[in-house]
Amino acid sequence: MENESVVYKKLSDYKCEKYNGSNKTSLDIKLSSAVNFGKIDEVGELLACGANPKKEDASYGTILHKAAAQKSLNVVMLLAQAGANLNAVDKNGKTPVEVAKDQKIKEYLENAAKAKKEEENNRKAFEWYPSGSAPSLYPTELFFGDFIFSNGARLYIPKSIPFAADWGQSSGAMHILEDNE
Repeated sequence: MENESVVYKKLSDYKCEKYNGSNKTSLDIKLSSAVNFGKIDEVGELLACGANPKKEDASYGTILHKAAAQKSLNVVMLLAQAGANLNAVDKNGKTPVEVAKDQKIKEYLENAAKAKKEEENNRKAFEWYPSGSAPSLYPTELFFGDFIFSNGARLYIPKSIPFAADWGQSSGAMHILEDNE
């Protein structure tokens, strides 16, 4: 394993360079291997290139389980920042925090799961009533994350997309009006 330093890197510190153009399957296989060997910088770059942080691992459950068991706090932190499921269970019904062998990793995973739960509980449903004049009067920018409708349904938005220009055109957002009569 790489020597872990006290200065932890954030996922935003990494750019997709070495693996640019690789297919998703190849990235996921390389990510699993990089996690297995605790290669922090390789994990960061693979995640920046689009490798799946929720990837399942036959031996461990998920790659987060593997990283937690491998005692690699930096790798655990990168996977968590990239959206790994902190509450995933392995074939024995254990979460990553339960398989973690290092106390710092356990504490980090517990705090990250608690923060995520608080964030979800504090999230309020958006009230959005589209109309024909909405784009010109109320330009909207949707950021990545969940758009929560008043009925509790969720729509995942993968990245920030500005709406207003070309509203309703094939190159922009679709704006569909329905009669409620």
